[in-house]
Amino acid sequence: MSTTLAAEWHVDEPQLRVTESDARSALRAVTGKPVIPARARLRFGPGRTCEAIARLLDRAIVRAESAGLDPRLLVVADGSAEAGEDIVRVRRKAHGVADWIHSPTCRVRIVLRPAGLHTAGLHATGQAAGTPEPSPADPVAPVPPASPPNPPRRPPPYATRWPRSSTPISA
Repeated sequence: MSTTLAAEWHVDEPQLRVTESDARSALRAVTGKPVIPARARLRFGPGRTCEAIARLLDRAIVRAESAGLDPRLLVVADGSAEAGEDIVRVRRKAHGVADWIHSPTCRVRIVLRPAGLHTAGLHATGQAAGTPEPSPADPVAPVPPASPPNPPRRPPPYATRWPRSSTPISA
């Protein structure tokens, strides 16, 4: 019996027919989850679903299985979506008129890791992800940067437009 050792499994789709914002929100919803519940969340879950990314995750699961990895032990560790080229076509209309059809696409990348490696926060190189935690012996811990204050909220536009005055219009 042969064993395949892999720390990460990357799947990249250069031109997926989904908008960049939809892809990012779908990836944000499943990052950190095991692949089987993540696939169910993308297909049937509450809120927005994304069938195109679910199919990409299916391909990643099948490739990982063919490499000898158990899909029950894999976690969606990371994902990214970048805007791609629009697919442009022509829609013919009556009387010789035509319109352009623009279909947005994006480049989606999904990273799968074994569950133990993901919870330890390790990359494929074995190094910890992000900044290391301060040790108890270290008296000076790094201070996170302060977030900017929230800008004041403006009233909704309908609050200033209607009614214009409190006195009725007389003739």
